[in-house]
Amino acid sequence: MLTFYHALIIISIVIKNHVLNERGNNISMTNTELLRQKIYQSGYRIRYIADKLGISYPTLQSRIDGETEFKSDEVIILKELLQLTEDEVIEIFYSKIFT
Repeated sequence: MLTFYHALIIISIVIKNHVLNERGNNISMTNTELLRQKIYQSGYRIRYIADKLGISYPTLQSRIDGETEFKSDEVIILKELLQLTEDEVIEIFYSKIFT
């Protein structure tokens, strides 16, 4: 079931992709440092998280490194898996959109 919060994440991803296209798609929108901190605090290994996201280890590493962007469904899963608040989700995945 699509919740209002999930719809907002999907809309944010669309906006994020638009901004990336306008900027030449060479600027990461993910706060990689904060994401790494939250992953470390969770105690989960990268391979475990990749499995939960349904992506390969190299793909997840690329996303964490800011080389590629997270998809909306991955953000939703990470929110639950890493027990992120809505504010943390915005700070990690969306705060650089308007800077």
